[in-house]
Amino acid sequence: NIYAVDGSLLATSLPTYVVGLDPTVAKQEYFNNKKDSLGLLLSRIFGDRSARDYTDMVTDARSHKRRYVPLNRRRVTFEERQMMRKWPFFRSTAKVAARGGVLRPYYERYHPFDQMAERTIGNLDVRTGRGLMGLEASFQPALAGKNAVGLVEVLSGGVRKPVEDGPDMKPEKGMDLYTTIDVNYQDMAETALRSALEKYNAAKGCVSVMEVSTGEI
Repeated sequence: NIYAVDGSLLATSLPTYVVGLDPTVAKQEYFNNKKDSLGLLLSRIFGDRSARDYTDMVTDARSHKRRYVPLNRRRVTFEERQMMRKWPFFRSTAKVAARGGVLRPYYERYHPFDQMAERTIGNLDVRTGRGLMGLEASFQPALAGKNAVGLVEVLSGGVRKPVEDGPDMKPEKGMDLYTTIDVNYQDMAETALRSALEKYNAAKGCVSVMEVSTGEI
């Protein structure tokens, strides 16, 4: 995370999840008993197909022994993920692993104040996840942490199915960055600068605000 001087959140990473299923994992009795419930729940959360369509899709995939099937192109939110972990096929406990359900995470950068201080905060390359400019680029190694070493199984058609990671394959969390940016002064400075740019039809401009007793920018 990147924070303002008062602790306000300026940038963070929010996860979304791709929903998939290995229909071959569950035993036949469990699959038969739970497939209709799964179809109904998928229809409710995505709203693009009927419950029967989803049930038929996973049944067909199991009959053809497909090891992994993406259930929908839309990624679900963290809140939806927490709900789905209570569903058939996705539910797991200390004694029972999830019966084929897969929730694969992707992380996207989010700025609560939208474009405020965006040149200073910077942004990430959507393809590589590396910082392009600003604090995101300058503090890239600290903010990013370290990726995990994960295992995937490449199935027919190039579909990648994540394999359960062991305890030695966990990522290292990135560090937080606390800045001297004051969101109130930042808002006033940007408003004044934007007004001047429009008044003089200027191509670009810059404003710096310093706390003279400390030199903080």
